[in-house]
Amino acid sequence: MKYCPVCSTEYGNEFFFCENDGNKLEEKPDASSDLNIGDKNIISGDLNLSKSVSQSGGENFGGDTSLSLGDKNIISGDINVENTTNIDKVIINKDDTNQVVTCASSGRSIRIIESFQCKKCNQRFHNDYLENSSGQCRFCEAEDQNVQEGRLKVMITERLSDMVIDEQELLELKNFSHSVGYSEDQLEQLILDIKNELIKTSGEVLSDYEQDLLKLSRVYFDSFNMSKLKESISQLYPKFKSQSEVRWYYFLSHALVDESEFQKIQDAINYDEAELFKADYFNGIHSLNLHSASSALSKLNTSFSAHPFPKLMQFDLELHKFLGNPYSEDEFGKLQQVLPGFLKQQIKFESYPFEEGLQRFFQGLYVLLFKMPLKSLFDHNVLAGLKQTSEFGYNRFIASSFWKNSLKSQNEIYRILKVSGNDKKVIEICKKPLLQALTEFKSGKLDEIVNSDEFKLKELDPKIKNSFEQSFIESKRIFNLEKTIPFTDILIDNAGGTSVPISLKFKMVYKVKDLKIAAEAFADKVQLGSSDIQRLADKLFLDKLLSNFGRVMSSMQVKIDQLSSKTSDFEQTFLELNAESFLQNYGLELREFEVIRLTPDKESEGYRKAINAGKPPVLSASNNMYHMNINNVNYGPYSVQQLSEMISSGQFTRESMVWCEGMAQWDAAANVIDLKQLF
Repeated sequence: MKYCPVCSTEYGNEFFFCENDGNKLEEKPDASSDLNIGDKNIISGDLNLSKSVSQSGGENFGGDTSLSLGDKNIISGDINVENTTNIDKVIINKDDTNQVVTCASSGRSIRIIESFQCKKCNQRFHNDYLENSSGQCRFCEAEDQNVQEGRLKVMITERLSDMVIDEQELLELKNFSHSVGYSEDQLEQLILDIKNELIKTSGEVLSDYEQDLLKLSRVYFDSFNMSKLKESISQLYPKFKSQSEVRWYYFLSHALVDESEFQKIQDAINYDEAELFKADYFNGIHSLNLHSASSALSKLNTSFSAHPFPKLMQFDLELHKFLGNPYSEDEFGKLQQVLPGFLKQQIKFESYPFEEGLQRFFQGLYVLLFKMPLKSLFDHNVLAGLKQTSEFGYNRFIASSFWKNSLKSQNEIYRILKVSGNDKKVIEICKKPLLQALTEFKSGKLDEIVNSDEFKLKELDPKIKNSFEQSFIESKRIFNLEKTIPFTDILIDNAGGTSVPISLKFKMVYKVKDLKIAAEAFADKVQLGSSDIQRLADKLFLDKLLSNFGRVMSSMQVKIDQLSSKTSDFEQTFLELNAESFLQNYGLELREFEVIRLTPDKESEGYRKAINAGKPPVLSASNNMYHMNINNVNYGPYSVQQLSEMISSGQFTRESMVWCEGMAQWDAAANVIDLKQLF
């Protein structure tokens, strides 16, 4: 059993990446691992490469390759993107206690044993930020403890916009402060403190609480939690809207959370604003309006020609265009030529820290998608190093629909690789860059392997294998059934209610295709062999024929004289009713079903009645004239022809009493030789 070290979601051994956040899965501490591909490898962000030692790890996929992500020059962005094939230094640190992580607050690189993961926001911090009582970081703890006090301070600040609090405003503050446990004296003192602070600083310096709130906003920004960012930064924006960082967080969070509100913000600002243009770009990408995103970059480039954002994000824009549509080998090659050009500009961290981090992330992302073989992701924890370049860029990327879908494909390729025993076709895909590998996989290059009987046997759960004898599992699992079934009472003439005995002779060929379903349907406490399976499956087919035969015949509306010509119709109707259910419920694939013959019992009364249905009665050649007695009243005499015509109206029936000259007494018409043939 595996689990995600970040979100703790559990997965089966066939998974390699967490499909929620993209992190490499780890074995649960109490579970033994039988996987040979990869181990707990990290890419450190604080390594001296001049003294680092390149190590190899993981499984040999066949053939050497010089492509891997992990060289500090690649992961930090200090690369020559025109010569990315010379990436061959992977820094591995297998000592968990020395694993290097980044503190979400300070940005420092620290050892993992000096850190903790906040129970509330799931971010990793240095132990200095731990609130022992709750297991939360200082910022989440402060948020829980001070949220009400913070709201009260915001209320006071808003009402002090004119530096005066009237009676109505004071009453509102008293009511709220009382609900959070503040006395009136404490409220008065708080109002005085805030008023003095506003007078002293003119509202430009953050208080301790506001500084903590801004730090928390940075955590939400880096983790790409825009909803939380919007909540926290909205408390700071009214007072500190002149600060670039506050404006940036405020615009971006609204752009990605509430598009209509963001439109109002845009309408209200009638001057060029770099942060607003940047937020507008992300809004276009988020809403899949690539034209709008491109327009935002153009506006920013026109108004702020020295700003690195437009050219840098052209990489992001072109990549989104590419990933959003089916791509050919030619398009793949073109993009490899175009993208590196957007990553060459010199960006100083001191002037543009956000863009500088994104540039390093994009450089690593380019290598990951276009240069690095897929197998590197299985060999090393590449994403950990990529995350250190820009947490915002990383978390935004793994939240994208492309990455979530690709994680499923990567996990499936990894599973196929393990089950197939390093099949050559799978290895060939794993040697290719990630995007090419995913494309070939989605085009069905591995379908032949996955659909083969050999692969299906290998991936079977041991419990399922134990349900059958080995000889049966290794056989072709194909069976033949030929039998004649008599049916004593099958309705042929629906309107007249005519029933005829019919026998069915058929032959059938079927295969036990899905052993998992078959095990659930047939398996018992003992192992089943071929003879057991055939006995159970034959009985199943016979039961289905017995229960379905009458319904099939009725749906065909066949006449008795057409029976022998309707065998193909019977085959088709029976298969339509049962073939899919046989496969889904029993794992049995009907490969052939042939009706050899449908034979009625010609000696039965039903057959004679059915065969004569609709034919005119054969009239007797007798010239006898018959009297008919109804309620002791004599009628007639009538000829045989006249009596025949009276049958349809019900005036003359089998029970009608008749007499003619020569008869000893009155008798029912059905007993008279000249008349019974009329019925």
